[in-house]
Parts: sequence; structure tokens; C-alpha cells
Amino acid sequence: MRIGSREGYMMNKYLTTSKPGGTKLTSVSIDDSTPTVGQTLTAGVQPTGATATYVWKRGDGTQVGTAKAYTVQPGDVGFALWVVVTGTGEYNGTVTSSKTSAVQGNSLITTVTDLH
Repeated sequence: MRIGSREGYMMNKYLTTSKPGGTKLTSVSIDDSTPTVGQTLTAGVQPTGATATYVWKRGDGTQVGTAKAYTVQPGDVGFALWVVVTGTGEYNGTVTSSKTSAVQGNSLITTVTDLH
């Protein structure tokens, strides 16, 4: 098989994973840095309107979601969350958000006092 200008050599230009002429993702942020159980977090990627895949992770390395938005679960308590976004279609590159603070659980009422 011959690829490139000389037999036995391959042209590196055609071996790259980025899309020629595409637009590179520049950043991603999470709309709230102090999540609680039940809250929905949304990733905001730049440039706005970019098509991409999303992978949400938590502090122990577990993948917990694969959409633009993620609803915080009880198993996330005590862990930070972040999202990794990879461009698709006319967009390329991979960007990672900053980590949130550790997820807080919801407060539960444990005692009710009759005030009458």
C-alpha cells in the first residue's frame, strides 16, 4: 500500500484526529459550582451552539452522565463533579470544566416539635 509522497511513508497531515477547517472548542463551564442532590447541572460549551459529546465524572473517577445536563444523585455526595466535552461535526477538540465543590446532601427534618 502506498500512502503519501514516497513509498513506505505516510503523510502526517492526514493522520490527525482533528477536523481540518473545523472550529475548536475553547472552554466549558458548569452553571453551579456548589451542587446538591436533586439539582440539575448544565454544561455551557464555547463557542455557543457547538455540537459535542459530554461525559460527566465525579471525584472517584466514575462516569455518571453523558448528556449536556446532569441531575446530581445521592451517590455523588462528598465528591466533586466535572464534565469533559469533545467536539463533533464541524467542531473539534476536547475541553474539561473546573471541578465543582463536593456535592452536599439535602437536609432532612429529623425532629418535629409541637408548638401548641
